[in-house]
Amino acid sequence: MVAHEADDLYRVAGRILDIDGVEQTTTSLVMRKLVDFRLAPLLEKLAEE
Repeated sequence: MVAHEADDLYRVAGRILDIDGVEQTTTSLVMRKLVDFRLAPLLEKLAEE
C-alpha cells in the first residue's frame, strides 16, 4: 500500500490487524523512490484499465 504520511500507514495497519484471523503485520517505511522506473509504467497501465 502507499500512504501519504506515517500516521496513515499505521492507521491502515491497525485496521488490517482488526480483521479476524490476522495476528500480526509488518510495516516498512521507505522515505524515497527506490524503483520509480518500474513503478511508473505499472501505475500508468492500471490507470488505463
